[in-house]
Amino acid sequence: MKRIFLSSLLSTLAISAAAARLEFDAQAEEAAFNATTLMFQETGRDKLAIVQALENYESQFPRSPRITDANFLMGEAYMQHALSILKAEATAKKTSSARLLAPKNPAAVKALQDARKAYQSVLGDKKSGLASSAQYRLGEVAYNEKDWEKSIDEFKDVDRNHPKAYLNPEALMGVIYSDLALEQFSQAEADLFLLGETFPTFLKEPVVMYAQGIVALHKGDYTSAERALKQVKTAEAAYYLGKTYLLSKRAYLAAAAFENLIRDYPESELKEEA
Repeated sequence: MKRIFLSSLLSTLAISAAAARLEFDAQAEEAAFNATTLMFQETGRDKLAIVQALENYESQFPRSPRITDANFLMGEAYMQHALSILKAEATAKKTSSARLLAPKNPAAVKALQDARKAYQSVLGDKKSGLASSAQYRLGEVAYNEKDWEKSIDEFKDVDRNHPKAYLNPEALMGVIYSDLALEQFSQAEADLFLLGETFPTFLKEPVVMYAQGIVALHKGDYTSAERALKQVKTAEAAYYLGKTYLLSKRAYLAAAAFENLIRDYPESELKEEA
C-alpha cells in the first residue's frame, strides 16, 4: 500500500499555541514539541526513545493544544518500531534455522497494540485535522497484524467518517489489498471497479495495476494479467508475470520472466520459488 510521507503529516500538525490562553511557558512548550518532531527525521533514531520523549512532553505540558499531535506522533513511532521488527524477522526467516520462529513476534504485537491506542486517542479531536490520517493508520495496524477483516472495516471507516478526506483512494486500496489477502478476488474486483469509478486517475498507480493483475490472473484472464503486471516493477509483479505465462502455456516467456526476477531482485525470497 502506498505510504503517507511523514514529512507531509508533520507539516499539518497544529502550531497555533499562541492563540490559546495557556498556563505554561509557551516558548518552552513549542521548543519541546519541535524537538520531538525533529527526532523523526534523524536516521537510526530509536523509536521507543521518541515515544519516551513524547510522554515526557505530555507530562510536562498536559494542557498543550498539541497533545493530539503528540499522540499521533506516538502512534507513528510505535508503528515504525513494529515494522522494523517485522522486517528484521522476515530477513531472519530466510535462514533455514530461523524458519521455525513464532508466527507472531510479541514485541511487534505489543508495538502495534500501542500504536492502535495512540491513533484511537486522536479520533475524537476533530479540530486537529488528523482524525482521517489516524483512521487510515488504524487500517494499516490491522493489516500488519494480518487481521484483514478488521483492516477492511478500519479502512472503510475513513470514507464513512471522513467522506472528503484526501486519503480515501488510499483507504480503498487498503480494502482491496485486504480482499486479496483474504483471497476474496471477486470482492477485490468489485472494489477495483469502485476505485475506477470514484478516483479514475488513481488507476495509473502501480499498486492498483498490480492488484488488477492478480485479480485477472485468478480469473484466468491471462491477457489482462500480463498487461497489468508488465507495467509494475517489483519482485512480486515479476513473479506473478512468470506464473501468468506458465498458466497460459508460454514456457519460454515464463522462464525469461523468472530469470529477470532472479537478476533484478536478488534479495527477494520469491527467487527461490521461481
